[in-house]
Amino acid sequence: MKKIAFLGIFLATQAVFAQNISNVRVIKPKQSTENFEFSSKQKKLFDKQFFTFLEALKQNDIETMNQLLSQKVKGLLSDEMIARLKAQIDTSKKLQSYKTRKETLIDQESYPVIEYKYADDKSDNPKKSISVFFEKEGQIMGIKPSK
Repeated sequence: MKKIAFLGIFLATQAVFAQNISNVRVIKPKQSTENFEFSSKQKKLFDKQFFTFLEALKQNDIETMNQLLSQKVKGLLSDEMIARLKAQIDTSKKLQSYKTRKETLIDQESYPVIEYKYADDKSDNPKKSISVFFEKEGQIMGIKPSK
C-alpha cells in the first residue's frame, strides 16, 4: 500500500510541476554553402589581409594580428588561441583559395568567407582547409582550420 501511495504522490507532483509549452519556435541562422563570387578588388583585399595575418602568426607579431582583426573579435585573441592556430596551420606551405561563399552567423549578419587549401593538395575536396570569415571592409572576423 505504501508503494501505491508513493507512486500516486510522485505522479501528482509531476503533474503539478509539469510545464505546458504550446508554441516554441527555434530560429537557426542560415548556413549558406553556395558559391559566391566577390569582386576581384574585394578578393585581393581579403587575400592580402589573410596572408599578412599568416605572416604575423609565423613571426608571433600580436600587434599586427590585432590590427587585422575586426573590432568585434579583437579582445578575444589570446596566447592560447595563437598557439592553437600555429599548431593547426602549416605556415611553411603555400595556400590558395578554392571556394568563396557568404555565411550568416549567429548575429544574423552575412559575412564573406574564403576557404583556402594547401597548394600541394590537388583534390577538389581537400583533406585540410582553412575557412576565413571577413567583414566587408576586409577585417578578419574568424579563422577556422578544419581537417
